[in-house]
Amino acid sequence: MTSLINEGIAARDVLGRYAGLLSDAVRSATDFASRIAAAENWFGMMLERSAPDDRIGEASRSLLTARGNVRIDTLVKQSGLSPRQFQRRFTAQVGLSPKLYARTTRFDHALTAHRNQPAKPWTNIIHDAGYYDQAHFIRECHALVGLRPSQFIGDWDNIFFLHG
Repeated sequence: MTSLINEGIAARDVLGRYAGLLSDAVRSATDFASRIAAAENWFGMMLERSAPDDRIGEASRSLLTARGNVRIDTLVKQSGLSPRQFQRRFTAQVGLSPKLYARTTRFDHALTAHRNQPAKPWTNIIHDAGYYDQAHFIRECHALVGLRPSQFIGDWDNIFFLHG
């Protein structure tokens, strides 16, 4: 959704044929509060119509439980979907591709383990999280965060727990 901000894209291009229904509901409202309520009701109705795919929910829960260490092709086979359907549905429902979701889940597990057990050696944390070696973890860290672990881990309180 962030790619749509300030782009001036027509509602029909994003919402399809249902854009007219939203427009009618909002335009028929008499004041601002009623317009907001009409839009919220419309989006609620659309969410009810597009119930989540249980196969994708199961796959995302499997990835979380296994801390990102499940082969995507195994999840595809378990889902009964084609690889393309699985990829498309997973991305639409979860907001990340299956591979990126697995990577971020594994990375999160490693960071959480370090935060919870700061005295535990990084080598053990990295191997427990499913990385091959320290270089693999550092490359992944740079790919996901844009920094080496040493560049942000020492300042966790300011990154994750902003003090106001």
